[in-house]
Formats: sequence, structure tokens, C-alpha cells
Amino acid sequence: MRNASLYSKFYWTSLLLFVLCCSLNVRAQDVITITGTVTDSVGSTPIPGATVVVQGTKIGVQTNSNGQYSISAPSNSVLLIAYIGYTQQSVS
Repeated sequence: MRNASLYSKFYWTSLLLFVLCCSLNVRAQDVITITGTVTDSVGSTPIPGATVVVQGTKIGVQTNSNGQYSISAPSNSVLLIAYIGYTQQSVS
């Protein structure tokens, strides 16, 4: 009977730790919507068709005709912005 009680405590303790670890992992991956406008270095001319990609993923969008974009990504993401003829920039 004592072994059954010991196994029961071990089972519930393990289950509790598993649930806590899973909830921490989900919290670390909070997804947010990031919006912005890609402009030239002066900040006056919008860049339509620039590519905005979440670093290390395949998640990406292109800017619209006004240089604006909206992308869903984890809150701790780094965005890579690229356009032909310009140096790639990273934004965190």
C-alpha cells in the first residue's frame, strides 16, 4: 500500500511540473501584431514592396504602396527589412 501512495505522489508531482513548464513555454511565445512603415534613410519617402521577415522563421510580408506593413510575430522577435539597392536592416 505504501508503494501505491508513493507512486501517486510522484505522478501528481510530475503532472504539476509538466503543466507548469508548458504554461511557461506558451507565455514565452506571446504573439503580437507589429505594424510600421518602411522609409528611406531620411524618413520622408516610403518604400513599397520592401520585405519584412521575422528572423529565423519563414514568416514575412511585403510593404504596401505606402510602405506600411503588419505582421504577427512573437513579442521578442527581430525583424529583418530588405529592399533591392538598400542595406538590410534589423529591428528589435
